[in-house]
Amino acid sequence: MTDDELRRYFTANTYGLAIICGRVSGHLLTLDFDNDDGLATKRFNAWSEAVLSGKPHLYTKLVITTSPSGGYHVRLRCTEPVGGNDKLAKSKDGQTTLIETRGEGGYAVAPPTPGYELTQGTLTNPPTISADDRAYLMATARQFNQVERKPENNFGTKVPKLDGQQKAGHLYNQTDGYRELLTRHEWTLEKAFDTQERWLRPGSDSDSSATFHTDSRRFNVFTPNAGPLEDGGSYDPYGLLARLEFDGNYTAATRHLYAEHPEWQIPSNGYKPGRPEQAASDDQLERMAGLHSERPKEVERPADSRDAGRAHGRGAR
Repeated sequence: MTDDELRRYFTANTYGLAIICGRVSGHLLTLDFDNDDGLATKRFNAWSEAVLSGKPHLYTKLVITTSPSGGYHVRLRCTEPVGGNDKLAKSKDGQTTLIETRGEGGYAVAPPTPGYELTQGTLTNPPTISADDRAYLMATARQFNQVERKPENNFGTKVPKLDGQQKAGHLYNQTDGYRELLTRHEWTLEKAFDTQERWLRPGSDSDSSATFHTDSRRFNVFTPNAGPLEDGGSYDPYGLLARLEFDGNYTAATRHLYAEHPEWQIPSNGYKPGRPEQAASDDQLERMAGLHSERPKEVERPADSRDAGRAHGRGAR
């Protein structure tokens, strides 16, 4: 910026400064912890502890600032495009944004704007991190989402039955077959502690790309480089089997499980069907799987926070 531009833009009427995110700033991304409910500090501290526990070397690189409303901004650059603005966590009723990102087309107010303070790092040299690390930070923030999210495949806690037969998918979910499945597809178990397992995606030897929670039986992915699994996806073992080995075809996965475990077709009353009765059609297998494809209804997007917004939608205040 030239001296003339500085004099023209920063006059006596200039209130503050905002930094545009996205490609124009070297793929800059801002994580915005809003304080509309007065709990931003509690959320930010819990998020910080989680990142420090999992990737301390990553946390110490981040640029962190506070806002006059009691919120927090975390800035970083990425080696790949960061996408647009995304709501990572909302209140239970879906009306209040708790954590969001500012990426392509977004901005966030920064020091020396009155009320904004730098607490870690330097704004002139934010770190450049990998896409996997960026996804990890975002996935950790999504854990604070209070809106109930329907998983891709959910059998619930009670063993479901249809015509006396326990469903193959639910039975598979209770096994540890997912470990052999992931290993076969070149995932590597990095670490296991308490109720959590950290897994490295194929081709990665340093940064964990997903976690499996042994209590909820969910495999949560936080990398865009783990196809056919989706970044931000949450899968039970049966969902992993269908995705990794059957291109998302749950009927084929069910047929495979019944072939591998014929005893799973035996009704709970002990009756064992004859061979003709075991030859179920695709439609019957699909019904036995109890599958349905549901996506969460679109939640009304709340108003943008006071100290961040869209670069072309409104001005900094």
